[in-house]
This record gives sequence, structure tokens and C-alpha cells, in this order.
Amino acid sequence: MQFTNTWFQGHMATWDALVPTYNPSKILEVGSYEGQSICHVIQLMGKVHPLEVDCIDTWAGGQEHAGINMSDVEQRFDHNVAIACNSVSNPVNVVKIKSHSFIGLTHLIAQKKLNYYDLIYIDGSHETPDVLADLVIAFRLLRVGGLMILDDYLWGLGVDAQPLLNPKLAIDSFLNCYQRKIQPHPFLPNYQLYCRKLSD
Repeated sequence: MQFTNTWFQGHMATWDALVPTYNPSKILEVGSYEGQSICHVIQLMGKVHPLEVDCIDTWAGGQEHAGINMSDVEQRFDHNVAIACNSVSNPVNVVKIKSHSFIGLTHLIAQKKLNYYDLIYIDGSHETPDVLADLVIAFRLLRVGGLMILDDYLWGLGVDAQPLLNPKLAIDSFLNCYQRKIQPHPFLPNYQLYCRKLSD
């Protein structure tokens, strides 16, 4: 496979321990980039049973991707996902939704996929309004008992941090508003947060 970064590698051990306990077969990813995380899930769970995977990304990048050829990134995603799907014994149906996350997520609602997914990974835009919208809509798409993984909780923090240009405020707001409906997994690394959906 072709990956140009190691962003996901530090999370692999946690995913390997946690994701199989949810035994996901229907998976949604918001923000796919080169496909490293979704390829890992495909290789992890595709040996267990067939998978249905939806990936939403503009493949246009954000402010932090200035100078990166996003067309090449998208080609690497396609290449990597094809390898991952061919490496497992069960069929994997990957649908690439090339759009802004708000449009892609509402499109899934229109397809009547409420309470549909076993696992949802949110790793799209880092801008606070975008992240909050992704979380609120994705919550409706996640089945009760399913797992939502929230990436980049501590991204962009520091002395020059701009509150509306990182995910933390959106994630904190989501967790506070939905505290009766979700249960964060305790004692796990908090650069990513892992939440079980308790109710609608």
C-alpha cells in the first residue's frame, strides 16, 4: 500500500483491541484521505465477515493540506482500498462518496440509513462548525450499541490555538449535549475519543 504519513499508526493497537468487540459489518468513515484507517478496518474485520463500507471525503483538502496534490491522495486511496479488499476472504463493498460531509451524510439519511452503521469514524474537517455538524448527523446514522470514534480531539491546540479552527470545542459540545445517549470508553488515549451509543 502507499501511505505518505504515519498519522494513524499510533491508534492501531487501540483499534485492534476495541473495534472487534463491536464486530462491525457496516462502517462509515468521514474523512478518508489515503485510506489508512479504513484499510486497517477492512483487513481487521474482512477476515471475519462481509463488510459494507461508505467513505465520505471531498479529496480537495483543507487549509492544512496546502501544497499537497489531492488528486494524488485520492488515487492512493483508490489503490490502497483495492489492495485491502483483495487481501481478505470475505466480500467488501466500498462506496466512495465524494462530497462535503454535510451533503454526504444527509444523502445517507435520505437513503434511510438511520440507525444503520455499527462503526462510524469522524476524521473530516478540523473546523469547529463542520465537526459539530458531522457529529450530530452521524449520531443519527449510528445504531444503538454502535461505536463512534472521534479523531483529533487535541489537534491544533497550543499557545496559538484558534478555538474555531480545531475539533475540541465541537467534540466537547457534542459530548455534553448527548451525555445521556453516549458512553465514552474510559482510560483510552484521548487524542481520539471512543463512544458507545446508548440510545437515540
